[in-house]
Amino acid sequence: MLLVSGALARPDRRFVAAFANALGTTFGIASLIIIGRNSDVFPKFEGESWKNTRDLVESYMHIGVILVASMPILLHPMVFFAIPLMDPIALLGCVLLGRFLKYCVMVQLACSGSGYIKLFGSSAEKAAQEKQIHKD
Repeated sequence: MLLVSGALARPDRRFVAAFANALGTTFGIASLIIIGRNSDVFPKFEGESWKNTRDLVESYMHIGVILVASMPILLHPMVFFAIPLMDPIALLGCVLLGRFLKYCVMVQLACSGSGYIKLFGSSAEKAAQEKQIHKD
């Protein structure tokens, strides 16, 4: 994971890296919004977890989108749920904020050496282990 590796290499710039990563995600979501708004076909997302995501977005709108965007899950279903409900600029702002919060937590956990970064995936755990090896 480049975000964690970059944060470990330059801990003083970890929040810049988190923002750059969140901005990249937001650009990707912008293209998904353009496709979604210009398409008549929406994918079907079935299952209890997607129902919970839909309910969160429909009930809490902006706050719901920020919460979902800050979780370590796919954003595509949430975006398709939010397209008919929200202004595209507001949706992008919420995604940017949510992902920035998520990535800030990730880089802070990686740089602190707390071991909790493993909750975000095996690549992050390996990067944290490499940091420990280089310290010794």
